[in-house]
Amino acid sequence: MKKLITITMVLMLAGFMFAQPRMGKSQTKNDKCRPMMGQNAGNRLEQLGLTEVQMSQLQELRNEHQKDMITLRADLKVNRIELKELIADGKTRKSIDAKQNSIAKVQSKMADLRIDHQIKVRKVVGEEIYKKMSTMNNRSNKHNGRSHRRSR
Repeated sequence: MKKLITITMVLMLAGFMFAQPRMGKSQTKNDKCRPMMGQNAGNRLEQLGLTEVQMSQLQELRNEHQKDMITLRADLKVNRIELKELIADGKTRKSIDAKQNSIAKVQSKMADLRIDHQIKVRKVVGEEIYKKMSTMNNRSNKHNGRSHRRSR
């Protein structure tokens, strides 16, 4: 059961990869804003008709993606703190711009990894099932009163 819930989370996550993280204080709430798997998460997997091999591959992809993203999120947080310190300390515009560029590079890397992850998921499950996943994610978001597109 635990494995099914984890796989379902991977599938749902694939639909939300293009969402941009919020800035400032709400950044810490960003992970809490992601849709949670309900009681019928197992039913969704059954509807997709994934094989054990596919579910195992998705789990591996999810773990790999999470490890990469954890590192990048930490880098992003550190860079944001350093940017605030530079501004508060009255540093030059050049040093502030350099830090902002460093933040932009980390955000770009995160976006690239999200897209790469979605493509890998699509390869594992196939085009039809991937489209089904997208449809299921959209229905789930509407049902929960959540939008798949977050404000910044």
